[in-house]
Amino acid sequence: MVNGTLQEVESPRFEYLAADGVTNLFGTTVGTIDGAINVYVDVVETTTITTTTTTETTTTTTESTTEATTTTITTIEEPTTTTTTTTSTTGTTLTLTFTTTTTTTTGTMLTLTCTTTTTTATTAGPTETTTESTTESMTESTTESTTESMTESTTESTTETTTTTEEPVLKVTVTALVGYYLSVDERDFITDLGLASATLDGEDVSDALTFVYDGETYATPAELFKGVGEAYTAVTVDVYYDGAATGETMTIYIAIKGDTDLNGVVNIQDAYAVQVYSAELASGNSWSFTGNSESKLEVLAYFVSDVDTESLKGQNDNTTGEVINIQDAYNIQVFFADISAGTNLEWDDQISTLSSLTGSYWEWKAAQ
Repeated sequence: MVNGTLQEVESPRFEYLAADGVTNLFGTTVGTIDGAINVYVDVVETTTITTTTTTETTTTTTESTTEATTTTITTIEEPTTTTTTTTSTTGTTLTLTFTTTTTTTTGTMLTLTCTTTTTTATTAGPTETTTESTTESMTESTTESTTESMTESTTESTTETTTTTEEPVLKVTVTALVGYYLSVDERDFITDLGLASATLDGEDVSDALTFVYDGETYATPAELFKGVGEAYTAVTVDVYYDGAATGETMTIYIAIKGDTDLNGVVNIQDAYAVQVYSAELASGNSWSFTGNSESKLEVLAYFVSDVDTESLKGQNDNTTGEVINIQDAYNIQVFFADISAGTNLEWDDQISTLSSLTGSYWEWKAAQ
């Protein structure tokens, strides 16, 4: 058949076509119809597969981590496109496009787009063409945004604070190491006589001081003299602050006014001793009541014998008028006569000038 027209063939040629092995050549049946050679050939489906492979390229950005610095890591993978085209003689064309794009920005962002386009062309006749176009779009967008901020700041701070609590500073001051007083003196050692003072961190706390002797607290010379119970008192007292010893001490001497020989009573012997002392000094001789003019007992004997001026110098001072003379002997005799008669005479009653004697017990008494 040539161009749709059956052609006659020569018998020898047909015989060749019909010969052994011709069937294998065509793979089907060969025969004649109405004098023409007909070859029956099965339809063979030819499939062409074109595969395009795009090499995947992965770019890795090295992560640099710096302590206490926020690091943003961006990894961009090149899009991978895989295109598979299938062409069939049946007129069906399948195009599959698979696109995977992965973008990571401070985390991971995954976008998956799968687009399948199927075009089916069917030829029903020479002049009729039907095209069915189906587009299926599958878009799966998964966004996972993870921001990981690692800031590790480790500061080991060791502060060693040493607080030293200082003990309050107590300062005790004794105004005199030695004091001489009369047995009738009722002035307070601290508040009136001011024999000691104390400050605690600069604040005056003298009123918390006390004088202690042999475990007993005494506030005045009169109390101490009575407490000791001797003809005269010569003791060392401890200075206490708020009931505790401060380590400060003071020696106190106490005797009865007019008791020149320090035997605990005022009598004619005391007046006589004063007369002798006055006479010896008047003659230019050295003399003392105790045999030791430098002793503290000499000062105490002089103090109680100088009944009108109560000098603590232990000896006569003609420049100031603080002297022992015959007037002192006379005053002692008069006082002895009065007390012997049973009167309650006081020394300031007998010697009126005592109340104006500066710093004396009598001055303090007069002011009360």
